[in-house]
Amino acid sequence: MNDRYHLIRCIESSENTCVDIVEDQLTSKVFLRKSISKQADAMVIHQFHMEINVLSMVHHAYIPEIVDVYEDRDRKYLIESYIQGTLLNEYLASHKALGKLYRFRFLMESMEIMDYIHQKGFLYIDWKPENMIVSNRHIHVIDFNSCIESGSTQIVSVSRFNYSKDFLEVKTRKPETDILAWSKLIRYLYPKDAGMGWIYHRCRKKVYKDVHQVINSIKRIVFGKIMGIAFILYIMSAFLLKSIMPVNDPFHTYLNTRKPSDFIIAFKNSKKQKDMNDYEALYYWIQHGWITSEVISEQRNADYLAHVVLDAKDAQIAGYIWKHTDRSTKERNPSLWFSILVMSKEKPDFSFLNVYLAYLKKHSMTVCSLNEYLLINEIVISPALNNSLKEQMIQDVDKISEKDACTYLEYMLFEKSKNVYVQIPDCYQKKWKESPQWNQLFNIWRDIK
Repeated sequence: MNDRYHLIRCIESSENTCVDIVEDQLTSKVFLRKSISKQADAMVIHQFHMEINVLSMVHHAYIPEIVDVYEDRDRKYLIESYIQGTLLNEYLASHKALGKLYRFRFLMESMEIMDYIHQKGFLYIDWKPENMIVSNRHIHVIDFNSCIESGSTQIVSVSRFNYSKDFLEVKTRKPETDILAWSKLIRYLYPKDAGMGWIYHRCRKKVYKDVHQVINSIKRIVFGKIMGIAFILYIMSAFLLKSIMPVNDPFHTYLNTRKPSDFIIAFKNSKKQKDMNDYEALYYWIQHGWITSEVISEQRNADYLAHVVLDAKDAQIAGYIWKHTDRSTKERNPSLWFSILVMSKEKPDFSFLNVYLAYLKKHSMTVCSLNEYLLINEIVISPALNNSLKEQMIQDVDKISEKDACTYLEYMLFEKSKNVYVQIPDCYQKKWKESPQWNQLFNIWRDIK
């Protein structure tokens, strides 16, 4: 006998077979050991060899891993990973109020394992609660000695749990045979469910030719139930909402009509009702999907929202409003929406910033002022817009002070550090070549690779 595996305790023993928990003396790991007498019936020895054959070909999270195989003068031994848990029949007996969610998980996991075994060219056949262990609320399948090769014509060995006359006939065994054997688990997990009962009877009639057909049928039934429950809840909530909705309440009126013209008063009313600040109100409305693109498309609503966002001082909400506001709305009030852009940290687009540049020029603000603003707020703009800024800077070279020129160069340094490259106009290099501050910044800019 192999002295490497030390017996901890015996789980099951008969005249010819034995199942033990053992400890590996080399690694101190605990394994399951199965053994069989060499004098056992030929069919029992064949099943022992079949389990070794199957486990050597499968590698699945919910199937034991084969560790070692050896023999001595009297017995053959199989060492496999030990799955700590509770047999499914014992688990359900001690969890009588087990929710449908876990029953559904167990059913789906057993089908996943069955499909995997089929892909390896085998049929499991002996599907019963005693061959399934619940560990960490997941199903694990054990005991593979009743497996047969898919396509074989032998009579299959099953327990009373999943018996069928079909198994006594000599015929080619295909996946529908395994589905037939597995189907009793449906009745076991869902004894009174009509929908699952319908699938059970279709399995017994061998309507399903592979596991995925069963899975699709179950999903359709579950989806139908969910939709039915959702419809009932919708009707109940609609009735409840109508019965408790205050008369002439702008907030609930808006929820019913969704008229963009009612948005501002509804928003203010909801803040007052629920005692929320600007950030809480915005988050609440966005979370429920009440601030739609249709609402923001109205200039009055968009500008109101922009002011509220600026008061809320939250970059994520600013980004949401920026993305859901169309370009034409933002371009009608570029100063306000540029503030939203800065707060959101979103990448500015060429079209909007060109409109904003035109706005600055109209209001006697310099491009250098924009550079300073972009630098302070760490905003990187596109190379195309940088070229537009460069052209404007060339036109205004005679009006720009040394301080403004250095501010522009500082922004170009910032852009270059972000891998955005724009050539400094030659006229600036010539005009400020005697400036120590300019030369220092320019040399840094030139040396950055």
